Amino acid sequence: MGSDPEFPMEISWAEIGDWVPAMCMIWESFMEFDSKDYTKKAADNFYDFITDPELYESFLDGGYRLCVCKNSEGKIVGAAGVRGFFKLSLLFVDGRYHKRGIGKRLVEYVCHRLKEEAGSSKLVVMAAPFAIGFYEKMGFIKTEDETTMGGMRITPMELNY
Repeated sequence: MGSDPEFPMEISWAEIGDWVPAMCMIWESFMEFDSKDYTKKAADNFYDFITDPELYESFLDGGYRLCVCKNSEGKIVGAAGVRGFFKLSLLFVDGRYHKRGIGKRLVEYVCHRLKEEAGSSKLVVMAAPFAIGFYEKMGFIKTEDETTMGGMRITPMELNY
């Protein structure tokens, strides 16, 4: 995305060196905002997921794409992962940067790029309780009631764009 004085941050697909800082930001944000909705075991499962060498290998071979938002100093302040061409995951924004449009811009970037690269027109997400309101504002609709997977409370949602 080009320079925008109203949004002085850069969003792009992640490079190899972005992986660890992005996962650290995701973990910190999860602990600050999401962990209260989960048991310690579920939080441990989440940590195991984001530190799983297989997820990293999938990122390296292109099976798991990661989009990052960097502030003007180059620090990662937001991230969003994509499996395949329609499954959104790990959408997190550093708490100090909430309410600045970063989550919205990440979703828009992913939608635009997936449409351009693969003709995709739908995103699905397993939304955490903390994020449901955000996804609804973005136009996602609930496709099923809340359920639990791996100890994590999730609500399946979908966006057609």
